Amino acid sequence: MRSRAAAHAALFALLSACGGAGPGAGTAGDRAETGGGPGIAAPLSEGESIVVPPASAGELAASEALLGLVNAERIEKGLKPLAGSAELAAVSRAYCAEMSRTGEIAHESPISGGPADRAKRAGIRFTRLTENLALAADAAAAHEGLMNSPGHRANILDPAVSQVGIGAIFSIQDGVESLIVTQMFASPPEKIDPAAARDELTERLNADRKAKGLAPFARHPWLDARAVEALGSCGSSALDYAAKAEKAPPFRLLRAVMVEGGTLDQISESLFASDPASSSHLTHIGVAVARVEGEQGGGCAVVFFAAKK
Repeated sequence: MRSRAAAHAALFALLSACGGAGPGAGTAGDRAETGGGPGIAAPLSEGESIVVPPASAGELAASEALLGLVNAERIEKGLKPLAGSAELAAVSRAYCAEMSRTGEIAHESPISGGPADRAKRAGIRFTRLTENLALAADAAAAHEGLMNSPGHRANILDPAVSQVGIGAIFSIQDGVESLIVTQMFASPPEKIDPAAARDELTERLNADRKAKGLAPFARHPWLDARAVEALGSCGSSALDYAAKAEKAPPFRLLRAVMVEGGTLDQISESLFASDPASSSHLTHIGVAVARVEGEQGGGCAVVFFAAKK
């Protein structure tokens, strides 16, 4: 039999799946709610199922302790604390139950797939999703091991996520009672208000230019109208717009950028990285934003950049 110390060595494997991507999920299915009645996970084999038992007081306390430890680390680093998600916690706990039953601590499972598969199956939409796993003696040991692993520490301190769901189950592993932990970090799609987002993007672009020592852009109604026309390209691989520079009497130069993202922060970052946003020759912009419905969620922005004749 392995020693207690060996049995409690944390098992970690970094996963950065779906980071910045935007897959959503359709209708929510049955969920094993933490602290609720037994739920049924995916079948292990024909005629056999994995039962997700109600969380014990000790398991609930471990999950709450881990949430507190995660947020204490974030606050110390000047990051916003994460909101606890009951939906993510239910998926995390169900996966802990699966790993307890199979004895396999791994992100990819032949039963339930990867973290994104498990989240989608529960009807959870996200623009970013990462997962930490640990097998340890208790919550404190699990947290210490995760923070000592660069990849998992990065997931805990990721500024791009806003929610976390933590599941914890005590299980006998190698003859020793151990705590299996799953942490799912996510950023849900933002409910973008197109009119407010258009003005917010203008302010953010100009704030970024000011930080770079560049003059601010001036919004122009003619360019706004062209950007609105080009919103029809949202969802396409390339921007299709008919308004060329020679057809733009007020301007001598015209460029356009289309960006999609699950949140306004993601859209802003992509715009900041575009060449026109940092051009000292371009002086005017037109901005249009559309909300993206369906699986991805979030929004699409089109920005026209120009210089006066």
